Amino acid sequence: MIESLKGAGAPLDAGTIYDGGNSAFQALGLACLAGAARVIFLGLDMGKTGGRAHYFGEHPKTLNRNSPFDVFRANFNQAAPEFEAREVDVVNCSRSTTLTGYRRAALIDELGPKWNTTEKS
Repeated sequence: MIESLKGAGAPLDAGTIYDGGNSAFQALGLACLAGAARVIFLGLDMGKTGGRAHYFGEHPKTLNRNSPFDVFRANFNQAAPEFEAREVDVVNCSRSTTLTGYRRAALIDELGPKWNTTEKS
């Protein structure tokens, strides 16, 4: 069982992650616990892109419809040096993003030439 603590940071130990206020942050913590050397963010806008909070639109009225992106961003950016210190290369390959604490790159550059279908073999 993994315990999720309120706040932001890299995992404390094998059984604890921080929640960062959102599931993407928790997934980053789990990847770190699993021994990931590199994590690639895709679609992690952390803001309203095209006027939508999520790719599917807004949450239903039964859920909190206000995603506090400013809090989410602060948690991600605050934790960036901790993941770097643990030698987890976190790369933001999102097309549109408001996160500033992580290295930015094009996905094709991170995946390498094997995946680049625009180049001739």
